[in-house]
Amino acid sequence: MCFSSRSFVIRAAVLMVCGLMPAIAQAQSARTPVRGWFGSGRAGTGQGQSLSLIGRAFEVLDTGRDAVNPELQAGIRYDRQSRQRSFFFAADASSRRYAEFDGPAPVSYDATAGVAANIGRRTRLQVIQGFRTSPFYLVTLAPRPDAAGSIDAASAPESAGQHALFERHTRALTGTVAMTHLLARHTSVTLDYGFERARTEATGFNSHYAKATLSQYLGRYAIARAGYGRRIVSRNGLQFNEKSVHDFDIGLDYNRPFSVSRRTKLMFATGSALVPHDGGHRYRLLGTASLSREIGRSWKAALDYGRNLEFVETFAEPLLSDSVGARLEGRITRRLNFTASANVSNGSVGFAGAGHADNSYDTYGATARLRWSISRLLTSQVEYVAYGQGFGSSVELPERFGSEAKRSEIRVGLTLWAPLVR
Repeated sequence: MCFSSRSFVIRAAVLMVCGLMPAIAQAQSARTPVRGWFGSGRAGTGQGQSLSLIGRAFEVLDTGRDAVNPELQAGIRYDRQSRQRSFFFAADASSRRYAEFDGPAPVSYDATAGVAANIGRRTRLQVIQGFRTSPFYLVTLAPRPDAAGSIDAASAPESAGQHALFERHTRALTGTVAMTHLLARHTSVTLDYGFERARTEATGFNSHYAKATLSQYLGRYAIARAGYGRRIVSRNGLQFNEKSVHDFDIGLDYNRPFSVSRRTKLMFATGSALVPHDGGHRYRLLGTASLSREIGRSWKAALDYGRNLEFVETFAEPLLSDSVGARLEGRITRRLNFTASANVSNGSVGFAGAGHADNSYDTYGATARLRWSISRLLTSQVEYVAYGQGFGSSVELPERFGSEAKRSEIRVGLTLWAPLVR
């Protein structure tokens, strides 16, 4: 074992022992699961307000380069909720040094705020705004959910283990607005608008999206949808000016347990997109499906499939992919929580041309995590993360963006949640 690996083991052991000492001193008489979200920084749902601080300290072993670096993160979150409206604000700063870059560990900053409110008895409005600045140029090629998420379900800031491509200062601003109005007892209309702006010293990316959707409830388990949306994407710094995508959202959302087992549930949703290509348009069928199963009292497993189309600031053409994923999570004991996930995506950068050029790409990712809830305020954690990506020979890549990349890490550390107002 080389020196850096030995150093990682020693420093990781110190972190784990420091975390376990309070747990050893605690009485073990209670049998119910520990309350809280394993150091997530949320006190639970309900009316009222809360203010909390979140701190994380990790030792990260980059197994590919056999290098050990610390990762520190500090954040704050405020929640206020009543029967008619809710509001949250979260901000964090994180510092980490990557083995492939020299110099001191730089700092990244994130901030997100959101509000949701009932306007009368039939209308609900939700607004979410986010900002990020980082000294690294980061990109995530795995498919992302279409929705930005609900402010009621937004979690505390936590590192996602993204792959750092190269040093380039990046600023990003995102926002979503959604308004849902109940037209009749089983009929509603939703208006959505979202934007994303990302800037570096050499490139710029702008994306605007607007959509209107009419939904008809078909009983307890199905919703029929008919909608139209349009996305306009513009860039500078690439051989590309502006593109627009027409989104025809005509389909069905289905979410129902199987009759033979109430613990097994099937969900799927459909959609489509019309994308300009070679002076004309190309049609793309979209959709997601998920099969989940509750195992015992505290375990859940799921299989996911997605047929996706999305624009990423790194490429001039849209990413078309089919992805498959698996998830498993549950409690081993009342204090020990385990989660694991794996996903594989295969697709292309843009539609295939007449010459059948190799514009393919593929990604894979896997995560396994053990969390020991020492108390409601302190959690220790060990995690393994692996990620890889590859591109065909005809894909136009940005400068210093390699055609292949792999990263695997072991992360060990502590998370502290300090509620100030509850």
